[in-house]
Amino acid sequence: MFSGIKSVIYPSSDLEADKRFWQLVTGIEPYFDEEYYVGFSVNGCELGLDPNAAKEGITSPIAYWHVQNIDSAMEMLMEAGATVEREIKDVGGGVRMGTLRDHSGNIFGIIERLEDDVPEEPVDAPQEEAPLPPEDEAFGTPADLPPEGDDVTNQLNR
Repeated sequence: MFSGIKSVIYPSSDLEADKRFWQLVTGIEPYFDEEYYVGFSVNGCELGLDPNAAKEGITSPIAYWHVQNIDSAMEMLMEAGATVEREIKDVGGGVRMGTLRDHSGNIFGIIERLEDDVPEEPVDAPQEEAPLPPEDEAFGTPADLPPEGDDVTNQLNR
């Protein structure tokens, strides 16, 4: 269901000061800069500053898990025991998000972005194979290998 952390959104009580701080820290200019939200794209992850979150009493950053279908994700999370903190909301640009609390009271979010049509992969998905070292370093040269058609197992056991 989750395909990675997509966004971390910080409440901001002083949007201009927070924007300058994150510009200095990341060395990146915001890609979105409005009075209601400032967004930085840091290696594919959204670092957001939200002045409305601070006004709503949110005092710490919230990590948002990317999901393909926010409605079914919200339903599954509630069935698992999470409680809704903020209902799913369309924030524009094909982005919908909501927040929940886990059993320990921690707030986390889920986010659906239509432009991020990323296929979900299971957690235990196979990783890309590492490249093999050059033949002369690990396996010898092709002349050292058994002739094609030989029973390799028999040759190794000799």
